[in-house]
Amino acid sequence: MNRPRAAGHARAACIAVSPASGWERVHDGWPEPASTVAPLLCAGAKAGELWAADERGVHRSDDGGKSWRRVVSYATSPQHLRGLALVR
Repeated sequence: MNRPRAAGHARAACIAVSPASGWERVHDGWPEPASTVAPLLCAGAKAGELWAADERGVHRSDDGGKSWRRVVSYATSPQHLRGLALVR
């Protein structure tokens, strides 16, 4: 029998890649501590626009993931995030 797992933390990081610098950990605007889990990522409508959801809220990047800002916070932290969709 499959039972849902309880929400938890992981040693997760947001990583961006560019032809000039290769793989880099993103620090600008990404939530801390490093245990933040961001399982959901969605491409935006414009080049370089990305959206991510984690247990703290919904985040947006306009530069391909180099920097982020939280655009929505939750009143209470969700236990399980299942999907993220961008509708325009």
